Amino acid sequence: MSIGREPSSLFSLNGGRRHAGEHRFRIAWAPSPSLRAAARHAAYQPMVNGVARRMLVLLKAAAPRLAHWFDLHLPLVGLQTVTLPGGSTFRVTVNETSHSSTAALCRRGFGAVEPDVAPVFAKLAAESSVVLDVGANIGIYAMAAAVLNPRAEVVAFEPLPNVYERLLANAVLNGLENVICVNAAVSNGAGAATLFAPAGRVPTTASQEVAHRLRHPNERANEPGPYACHIVPTVDLDDFVELAQLSSVDLVKIDVEQAEFTVLQGMTRIVATYRPHIICELFPESWIHRDVGAEIEVLLAPHEYFFYLLTDDGLQHHPHISGHPDHANHLFTPLGPDDLAVVIDRPIEV
Repeated sequence: MSIGREPSSLFSLNGGRRHAGEHRFRIAWAPSPSLRAAARHAAYQPMVNGVARRMLVLLKAAAPRLAHWFDLHLPLVGLQTVTLPGGSTFRVTVNETSHSSTAALCRRGFGAVEPDVAPVFAKLAAESSVVLDVGANIGIYAMAAAVLNPRAEVVAFEPLPNVYERLLANAVLNGLENVICVNAAVSNGAGAATLFAPAGRVPTTASQEVAHRLRHPNERANEPGPYACHIVPTVDLDDFVELAQLSSVDLVKIDVEQAEFTVLQGMTRIVATYRPHIICELFPESWIHRDVGAEIEVLLAPHEYFFYLLTDDGLQHHPHISGHPDHANHLFTPLGPDDLAVVIDRPIEV
């Protein structure tokens, strides 16, 4: 740690601005990786974290800007609350193994991580009798659907054992009796799959390709490895819905890191019978060297689906499915632009 004396206008202990001729102290800290890891581990310990948060209360009165900086960098620990549109909430447990996106949701609400998906999903889930969350991770969307629509049946599929345990624990924590958790990967048939995922923490992604994360420019530094290999069971949605005797399927959310086409191959009867809304993440062809959008179009073409790109500014109607480097999520639905705009209460760019 070094302390240098130089003019600064960032913040001061009294929160005021710098006057002419006034000097401020700047603190620069460049710890070694081992020291940084030790500091992070200590900050997640409940006792240390609790003491730091009590000190933060005192600091807010003396130096609000400095306190705000520390508040953003001091991790959340223990039971935390995620706020949904309309003010309803659910709780999650945050600890050292949690992904940073979980803390962002707790700090800023349901739309903090995927502002393109969250409002559309919330509107559709509130009107759906059966919601399938494929690649549910720790269950953020499954829990949101169950809370926003307590009458709905929500099925969450998560293949990784350690992530599934967190999903199940979150459902139990919130007393969500309308959530079914399934410890399996979704594919185009029953069998087994090999998945690679970052080891050591609860990952947000798992893929059949070990270098999958390298394809996503924003994630190369976030989850670089080491990777763990998991052999997991697979199910297809057509057979699962029949075996579970679900009354219908109204909304399907798919986030499966390049396995989207095989998931849709395994739900052709569902699409033909129920024509559900499908929210699906797709990578652009330039990243994966495969036009998955065109393949999906062939599956959905007989059922008169419309295709929309989800962006932070709203939905864009497109005649074809094409991966976008800045917007990964799409909506496939039997609703045309005018009808969809009424359902989700958002304008549609045509």
